[in-house]
Order: sequence, then structure tokens, then C-alpha cells
Amino acid sequence: MSKLKAKASPSEDRSGTMVGNGVLALSPPRLLDGLPTLPDEADIQTLRPQDPGPPSQYLLKFELDAWGSYQADYDDLVNKGYVPVTVLQVLLNDLTVGAERSFPMPRDPALLFPITLEVPQAFLREGIFDVSYQHWYEDIHNKTLSPNTPVRIDTTAPNNQREPGLRGPSNIDQAYLDGNNQQATFLVDLWPDVRLEDQAILYMQDIANIGDVAEFPVLVNAGNQAQNPFEVSIAAEHLRNGQFLVYCRLRDRSGNLGPRSNFLIVSISLEAGVETYQKPLPVSPYVTLWGWINCESLFSRTKPIPVEGLPFTVPGSQNNLLAGDTVELIWQMCSDRFAERPISPPYYFPPVLVSAEGANIGFRIHMNLVDQLIIDELRKNGELPENMEGSVRVGYRVNRAGVSLGVSTNSTFVVSLLKPGNTVCLGP
Repeated sequence: MSKLKAKASPSEDRSGTMVGNGVLALSPPRLLDGLPTLPDEADIQTLRPQDPGPPSQYLLKFELDAWGSYQADYDDLVNKGYVPVTVLQVLLNDLTVGAERSFPMPRDPALLFPITLEVPQAFLREGIFDVSYQHWYEDIHNKTLSPNTPVRIDTTAPNNQREPGLRGPSNIDQAYLDGNNQQATFLVDLWPDVRLEDQAILYMQDIANIGDVAEFPVLVNAGNQAQNPFEVSIAAEHLRNGQFLVYCRLRDRSGNLGPRSNFLIVSISLEAGVETYQKPLPVSPYVTLWGWINCESLFSRTKPIPVEGLPFTVPGSQNNLLAGDTVELIWQMCSDRFAERPISPPYYFPPVLVSAEGANIGFRIHMNLVDQLIIDELRKNGELPENMEGSVRVGYRVNRAGVSLGVSTNSTFVVSLLKPGNTVCLGP
């Protein structure tokens, strides 16, 4: 009888099973759609992401280099009319998964191998696991276990899917660029699970055009992997005038995209004649720069905030506004006292026409809107219901003959909707 009929012991070495005087040497499974291994991955291949969404199937290509010294025996069996059927079984962490697959063996093994096997979708999950397979001939049951191939499936965005912290300049002009190597630098808190080829992507959205968003990705490499905070810099030639909503997201090389960071409002003024205007001034007896609006001011009978809204003025004479200019107030709710974490998109007031040179322009922010945003948006963003505090950031832009002349710096005021005893004030 042929040496192919010798049975293998389950305890034999993974590197091969003795069959008579020949050795059935199985190759480890070779991962299809695997990303190239990087130095910080300990020789563990990561599954290439499927498009769209998470991987729907996980394909492994197996090459069985099993002919070697007993090729003559196999040929002898085939010549005598015995055609063995080879059987393959996938294992995950040494446990069988999915069904066995059987293949009649042709005279020329190149007509069969390599064979593609799949790990069933039900067994896919986040983590690192070992993939192997068993090989045997039907009716002989000489099972041989291949070596393992470690594989990583990554479905978690960097920073453990938490939002990153972002800091950076609020105003960028030529003096800033001259002192910063002709680039704008933003700082991202280094995420604890940083890996090579992660990306920190900075987004700059033109406040004047919500569809105008530029992306500036920076790749993690060996030179910046330990940089804390992580720097994302934009060269001066990519900057243009205007006011921008800036935020950051983290993405890994498996395609997992994390949540957005806090928002920054950044004013860019680089050309001659482009101005940065004075901040809008609150004119309420209850509100000054870094002042407070609270329940007492909402309900006070002696000096109530007018029902038509909280008044602001834009200083016209100091800003050299001309008749025919238009001024557009912009405001945004934030979940912190320092106006660093916006929780709403910017809100734009209808443009107001400057009717006489040097005149102040008046606006009102309606308190019922501020009240509603604090309560609804803080709850929506996971804040504790009793923590009903936030801030409002207020700015404006000036246009002349349809062309933007510049934007102001921002005024910020704190809003607290707590009554004594930490109970919530539900509005005016």
C-alpha cells in the first residue's frame, strides 16, 4: 500500500506530518487582501478594509506544498486508478469553523492549487486571531495541521473612537505666518493607541459656504509617532482669506474614521486691505465680555432682558464702515464656558445695511433660541441634564459691494440655566 495511507497523529508538529518515508509539509495560510505589515505590528497582518463598511467576508488563499518526496507515490496511485479526494477544514484559534471542502485530486496538482478558502462571516470580529487549516485524504484520514497565520481585524477608530482634542490659532495673518515658518500649525492631543499610518485629518470649512470644505491629512510615521501634541500644519499657499470652522478627525489604515474634534473658529487675513474688525459689544446690563446670563436675569422684574432678544452692537465708526456696507452677525452655541466646543452649526443673521457712515449696527439674539439650544444640544451631546451651562460665541463679517472685507474677532458670553439648588430653568 502507498505511503499516502499512513495516518498522522494529532500531536505531531504543525510544520508537517510524517507519511511513510515522505513528509507532507503544509504552508501556512496566506491572507488575501491583507495590508503590508508595518514595524509596529509584530508581523501580524491586518485585513484590508472592504468597501463599503466592515468586511463582509474574509478570504484566505492556501498554497499546499504537499508533493515533494512522495510525488512518485501519488503518481503510482493515480496510474492504478485510485484518485484520492483531498479535504480541507478552516480553523480559527485552533477551533474548526465552517464546513469541510472536498476536491478530487487531478494528476497535475497545479490544476487544483492554490485553493481559496473563506472564514465564515459569523466568526469575524474585532481582534487578533490565528488562522490555520487541516488537510487529509478522504478514506485515509491522515489529518495534517498547518502552521498558524496571525491576522488582525480592526473595526475601531483611533483614540478608541473618542473625539480628539484640537487647539490652534484663532487669527492667522502675515505676522503669524512670518513667525511660524510660513505655515499654520494646529495641535491634536496624541491618542493613546496611535499606530503607524494613522491619519490626523484637519478640515477647514468656509463659514460663508457650508459646502466649501478643504482636507489636510497628516500621516503618522516613525518620525512623528511620539509627537505629543501631534502637529498638523498647513502651508501658507493653501490658506485664503475668510472665516473658517476648523475641526479634526482621526482615521486608521483600516479605514475606520473617528468622531470629529471640538470646533475652532479661525479668521484668516493675509491680503492688504483685509481687516479684522472689532468684536461685537453686548449692551445688556446683565452681559459683558465673559459675563453671565442666568435664570435671575431671565426672570428679573426690575431689569428684564427685553423679550425681543439680547442686544449687541457692531461699532461702526471704529471699523470705518461706509454707507452701503452690509454687516452679518454670526453666532454659535458651545458646550463649555470658554467657547471651545461648539455644539451647533454657525447661525447667520440676515445682513444689515449700513445707512450712514460711522453708525453703529444693532442686533438681537433671541433668548428663547439660546435657551432651547443649551437644553436640547447639551442633552444630545451626552452632557448631564443638570449641567445646563454653556457659552455663545458671537462675531460678524462685513461686505462691501458683494465682496467680503473681513471678519471680526469673537465675543463670548457664558449662559447658565441653573436656578439655586441646581434645578434647571426652562426658559423665559
